[in-house]
Amino acid sequence: MLLLAISAAMMFNGSMPGFHPVRTSSNLVGRSIENMAKKEKIRSSLEKALDSIQCSQLSEIRTLRENATMLKECADSLLKKIEEEGIKGRYSINSDVLRYSKTVWRSSYRLGDLKRIEKIIKGER
Repeated sequence: MLLLAISAAMMFNGSMPGFHPVRTSSNLVGRSIENMAKKEKIRSSLEKALDSIQCSQLSEIRTLRENATMLKECADSLLKKIEEEGIKGRYSINSDVLRYSKTVWRSSYRLGDLKRIEKIIKGER
């Protein structure tokens, strides 16, 4: 009798070689609910990632706009000085044009990366 109980327990757990437990509709419903919960969790994670990317994009576009404006002002000022003073003028060795140019390039590059990541998450590639 004990041997029969052990044998039945092994069959129920699926640990008996060659035995596959019967799938009942309640097992399938339980698994489909678990799968739906996993899919919802993944969908929620993807939405959070997309929200985070969008926040980063908005922040970076502000940085890009500010620095592009400053670059334009520096370049316009430099052009005005060139036209007014020519070679007689005193020009800065450490012009802000380089700093603003680097920041504009960096922001533009980061926005491109964020867009690529966004497309990958959305499955657009």
